[in-house]
Amino acid sequence: MSSPVVVGVDGMSSSLTMVEAAAREAERHGTGLLLAHAIGWSSDHVLPWDPDGTGLGASVKGTLAEAEHRAHGVAPGVEVTSEVLVGEPSTVLGIESDRASLAVVGKRGPTGLVGRIRGSDTGCPTASCPVLVVRGRPDPAGSVVVGIDGSPTVRDALTFAFDEASLRGADLVVVQVRNAWTRWSHNGSHDASYDGNRPRTGRQRVLAETLAALQKTYPDVRVHHRQAGSRIGSALVDASTEAQLVVVGARKRGLARAARPGSADAVVLREAYCPVAVIGTGKE
Repeated sequence: MSSPVVVGVDGMSSSLTMVEAAAREAERHGTGLLLAHAIGWSSDHVLPWDPDGTGLGASVKGTLAEAEHRAHGVAPGVEVTSEVLVGEPSTVLGIESDRASLAVVGKRGPTGLVGRIRGSDTGCPTASCPVLVVRGRPDPAGSVVVGIDGSPTVRDALTFAFDEASLRGADLVVVQVRNAWTRWSHNGSHDASYDGNRPRTGRQRVLAETLAALQKTYPDVRVHHRQAGSRIGSALVDASTEAQLVVVGARKRGLARAARPGSADAVVLREAYCPVAVIGTGKE
């Protein structure tokens, strides 16, 4: 990563937890941290616009100062910058994600000074970069878990997962539905002739080649494979009990479709016991 990690802050304890998680990610990847603070137009708290921040009210300055303090408390060497923007928190975070390497949100979505969060109740907004949803209690000695279920962003998810496992010094657990990349992995139909050790389709061969290439790129990452039934979401939730991070690829791009009810990403975002990284939620 070279672009900053971005996180929304509003002074609440939950957002400060997100700031700490974002600071740790920035430290792992050797990049900066951007604190984004959103002010709603309709709020009584709207302050005169000042791009330099010199006219900000004491409450906003205090919120940003506390967030920076918490960030440096867990990652002293990370460069922290901040911006105050007018708009809905989810909109602001979406805009900031255009120049970020990772966006960090809470399980109920991005935070800001005022305003209710609209959109998906999974907490995963539309973003131009990967989204880390902070939830649960990660096992610091646990593995990184990634799900393979045939989503179009699976290769990006695998790359992200390998990178995170390498940086964290963790094992990688690859949870794969039987006969991944085929139609039955989406509707639960059964292929009795499937041999999990023998790629049968062109896409399966591409997936196997992708895994092999990533293992060469990250020789320090020990990989474990697990087979799951058609309910890969439940398998990932089970694996999250002993994990420090779960990585999933968005089924389809866009806020409303990235985590549609019943999909693996929606199940994991709703029930996982540790933070979840969602890859590919951006606009089509």
